[in-house]
Amino acid sequence: MNICSKQSLTAARTATDRCNNESGYSNEYMLKTKFNSRPVLYNRKYIIQPGLPKGTIVDTLMAEDADVGQTLTFYLDEENTCDVFSLDPVTGTLKVDKPEKLTNLTADTTFEVKAGVRDNGDIQLFDDALIWIELDIKTHISKPESEEKYFEIKPNPASSALEVHFFTKEKNSGGKIKILTGQGQIVYSKDYPVRFPETDLLDVSSILPGAYFIVIQTKEEKGTEKLIIVR
Repeated sequence: MNICSKQSLTAARTATDRCNNESGYSNEYMLKTKFNSRPVLYNRKYIIQPGLPKGTIVDTLMAEDADVGQTLTFYLDEENTCDVFSLDPVTGTLKVDKPEKLTNLTADTTFEVKAGVRDNGDIQLFDDALIWIELDIKTHISKPESEEKYFEIKPNPASSALEVHFFTKEKNSGGKIKILTGQGQIVYSKDYPVRFPETDLLDVSSILPGAYFIVIQTKEEKGTEKLIIVR
């Protein structure tokens, strides 16, 4: 949706004849000055572990606005009934607010958060989205035992150092390990040009707290695990 805002402008002209008599006139114009585009907030799904302390960042909501220079404000919709998480109106950062509701659960639970974003145009426009946050009660984040594992990470959640044990069959062919946000942004990357070691220690101290995916990739194999960074 595009909304056009208008501005009133006045144009005046003065003319002088041969006898130096001046005459003038003015006209008022309504000019279309700019369009306001509706911001877009994307539905997202995150997976977290129980027991995360208050203030732990789940992730930052993803919104776009075609209008350069406008300020976006994030908010929890008035119909939102989930009070487990808080939302920073400026950054869109979603944090754990009531950690006691993330414990003592006997089955995987999904929280549904209704959020929105609005711009600061002359005529404000907004968009809403659903954020699903799945609580994984497994004590270790990994693939099911029935599936082949390419690597194992610990501790998880991690704060500064992450230990990686490689199980890939192509250990001698080399490859790459990456840590990505839920939006696919790479926040850590390391190449193994010759071969994978049995174990490696990654420095994750510069990565902001939140939920991530850690990916190992060779020419023929690709494995993904979930990773939580806490402070």
